[in-house]
Amino acid sequence: MEVYNLNYEVVIYPSERGWNKIHKALRSEYDLSEDEAKAWVDKRRTDDDGFKEQLWTIMQDHHAMFYNGTDCLKSTEMKLIGDI
Repeated sequence: MEVYNLNYEVVIYPSERGWNKIHKALRSEYDLSEDEAKAWVDKRRTDDDGFKEQLWTIMQDHHAMFYNGTDCLKSTEMKLIGDI
């Protein structure tokens, strides 16, 4: 049986609208300026244009994007990376 831990990193591949929502959520959650949020996101952006973070962090910071019935779940892909 394979087990996936919430501390493992994942990469999500948001749409352009999703990237905007990520910036907005981070500004709100951590009281960041637009430039600080951009730096935060750029640090976690992958070479293949994904956003890499621990799964629990994505759930905590971006939970408002992922709920039953949202179109975010239709337009966002996620890659499970494994042990960090």
